Amino acid sequence: MKLYKIILLMSLFLSSGLVHAQNVWTGKKKVTSVQVINDGGFVIYFDSEISPGCTHAGTNALSIYSGQGVVTDAGLKSLLSAALTAFTAGKFINVMYDDSTVYCWGTYVTISST
Repeated sequence: MKLYKIILLMSLFLSSGLVHAQNVWTGKKKVTSVQVINDGGFVIYFDSEISPGCTHAGTNALSIYSGQGVVTDAGLKSLLSAALTAFTAGKFINVMYDDSTVYCWGTYVTISST
């Protein structure tokens, strides 16, 4: 019985390393549109591809939802505000996202002029 528990614990330990999020940055990109979704999230569309693995809304899009990654309800509002500001002002944004899923959940946004 002890051997069974040890094997189970070892397999859980080894497999847990495979499900961790891999957070990467998009690099500076222009926002071409922002789609607000009726269930509370939104999608940012960019002028070029983010990653071939981001296929939920297209390889040039990131989804942002409360409860995904470290995004809270208040954080979601701030991230939407930043995305809309960058879009309307024609600024570049750089978004940190989780590339371990096809949704590529966005978590952090920076805005820059160049």
